[in-house]
Amino acid sequence: MFQTNLITLVLFHTINFKKNPLAFLILDIETIPRPPIDEVVEEAVAKKVKSYIDRTGDDPENAESLIRSTSPFFGQLLCVGMR
Repeated sequence: MFQTNLITLVLFHTINFKKNPLAFLILDIETIPRPPIDEVVEEAVAKKVKSYIDRTGDDPENAESLIRSTSPFFGQLLCVGMR
């Protein structure tokens, strides 16, 4: 939380929206599923996947990929783009 607020503050002052109201910032964060780590993590992933499937009826393979790639705990950051 602190790092995010600090980065936002630095970017805000760098772009200086007050002087240029048409300025904009686009962040694109790409993630991929993290490979299996250990059994405790795998159990947590399995619980999340089961819960997601029960709610949505989605395909188990798709659900696992979605959980692994979008979760900050089970995903892996691939790149961050800024414009």
